[in-house]
Amino acid sequence: MCFFGNFNQRIKKFTFLDLKSIEIATFCFTVLLIKFAPKIIVIRKEWFITIMVLALIRPIYVFFFKK
Repeated sequence: MCFFGNFNQRIKKFTFLDLKSIEIATFCFTVLLIKFAPKIIVIRKEWFITIMVLALIRPIYVFFFKK
């Protein structure tokens, strides 16, 4: 099986909740990047790191460990 075929098989296991969790994590990552420009946004980065990690736990489990 080719490299992308393997990824496609794994991604097909994702549910709606997994996809939304990835979306939330991506949003938090983007906000963290913006956080490096402190005049743009004044939010504590620890909140976004926590939300990003929590949102990624299940999708990472499904992608790598679910058979």
